Amino acid sequence: MNIDEYITHLRKHHHVLITVENEELRVRAKKEDLSPEIVERIRAKKEEILSFFKAVHAGKKYLAIKKAPDQEYYPLSSAQRRLYFLYELAEDVTAYNVPQVIKIEGVLDREKVVTAFNRLLERHETLRTVFVRREGIPYQQISTGAVLDIQWRKATEGEVPAMINDFIRPFDLGKAPLMRIGVISLSPASHVLIADMHHIITDGVSQKIFIQDFIRFYKGEELPMLALQYRDYAEWQQSDEQQKAVEAMEVFWLSEFADMPGVLELATDFSRPPIKSYEGGVVTIDLSKEETAQLRKICEQQGVTMYMLLLAGYYVLLSRLSGQEDIVVGTPVAGREHADLEQIIGMFVNSLALRCHPSGHLRFAAFLEQVKEKVLTCVEQQNYPYEELIHKLKVDRDASRNPLFDTMFSFDTADQHAIELPGLTITPYRGIGRASKFDLSLLAYEQEDQLYFEFEYAVKLFREESVERFAAGFRHLLLLIVADTSLPLSALCLPLPPQLAAWCQGEQAESLLADECRTFTVLFAEQAARTPLQVAVKHNGQELTYQELYSLSEQIAFHLQQRGVVAGDRVA
Repeated sequence: MNIDEYITHLRKHHHVLITVENEELRVRAKKEDLSPEIVERIRAKKEEILSFFKAVHAGKKYLAIKKAPDQEYYPLSSAQRRLYFLYELAEDVTAYNVPQVIKIEGVLDREKVVTAFNRLLERHETLRTVFVRREGIPYQQISTGAVLDIQWRKATEGEVPAMINDFIRPFDLGKAPLMRIGVISLSPASHVLIADMHHIITDGVSQKIFIQDFIRFYKGEELPMLALQYRDYAEWQQSDEQQKAVEAMEVFWLSEFADMPGVLELATDFSRPPIKSYEGGVVTIDLSKEETAQLRKICEQQGVTMYMLLLAGYYVLLSRLSGQEDIVVGTPVAGREHADLEQIIGMFVNSLALRCHPSGHLRFAAFLEQVKEKVLTCVEQQNYPYEELIHKLKVDRDASRNPLFDTMFSFDTADQHAIELPGLTITPYRGIGRASKFDLSLLAYEQEDQLYFEFEYAVKLFREESVERFAAGFRHLLLLIVADTSLPLSALCLPLPPQLAAWCQGEQAESLLADECRTFTVLFAEQAARTPLQVAVKHNGQELTYQELYSLSEQIAFHLQQRGVVAGDRVA
């Protein structure tokens, strides 16, 4: 067995995950899975394993993407094609704007700011790209005459949020640059900088590159010339050679969705609008450093990453909220496996559709293992474009929903700390309005050894207080998991709603809490058995007892079964 087969064997058969971080070997596994024999063998093969990972990374560097020949038009990448399609559906929305806002403390040199942004525009062709159609096909074109007009404003602290919201406007993808810059001066030594771009030219990693390059140009540094530009990547991705390379991945993804899951049916406060609205809100919560440390300990014990643990907790939350046990959650991957792509601004991110089954009989530790395997397996197949999967599955288009999943989970591992410059301090500016592309999304990030969570939601579906209850429920679930990972998922219950919690006490509260983990049909059948002659419903002068209502519901259920309806089907 060669070394790559051995690493795969450990993961699949012994649940031992081996990675390399900062040129150090990292082994993640449960204590009971890490036998002395395995430990000794890993130690004996340490240098061989390190050499293997180095060879893999070196191999990626040698798989260089060739520069595309100079031409007037270039193809769109897969991710760009989907964003262009969404843009044409609704050109007047800001759902796919990606605003970045930072607070700058210190005296800002206006001339250096202008120079830095002009050099950014020159360095990254993406910032000068426009999108046009030729014979019905969309292409990208590099503009040579793009001019950046930086807007300078003065305001008080209280006026800033409204000014930011006014600054974020729809883009015309046919006009460069697809970037707007604004500087709001609160005082000579305090400023808010806004950089708004369309998602078709940027992603999360690109946002960080954008700020890093801006800072270096502001300091007057010279940066090495980029080996590639985004057009080279797009040309390479759409080449026949690369399309053949992802064919094997297509087989995997089509088998994942050989039987299509039902849509996620969260209980909403409002009826779903026929056309999706992107108006969003955000609810934030956090864990203490002590609670974060306890979760980290669980990760070590179970041999998983924090991402996997939090994702598993999110599945449990969604299952509790929906009553479903077949759930698809979207998650982003950077899509920058080639070393030459690491410093390029552009839209590289791909979405993975992770399908898991949080069945009530599973113990959390077993479900966590399921999530771990799902993540690792899907990440190995991450280069298959999400847009292509939607096309191949022939997913029915629904203007009120996203195809395949309506919820996202992401985990940002980068510690969000202040950036120090000579005479300047740069920090993220939070609290701006946000669009919501999905019904509900969860962003988790760690800062100074403490976990923070942002629940982004569609305001046309949920009230803020409902999402606050979801967030509190998620925190509650995580603490239950910390207390005992051997609990079955059916025992991981959400806390009682505040009005019920205030109304009942003692044994009554415990009874209701237990009921939270049981289905409505079971509770109704039990109630009908206890009080068959008691009136259950009244309407327009008519009454039905529990026995009569139960009998009618059984008749309807039988009729539906005769029509072929099975568990999980949506009836109305």
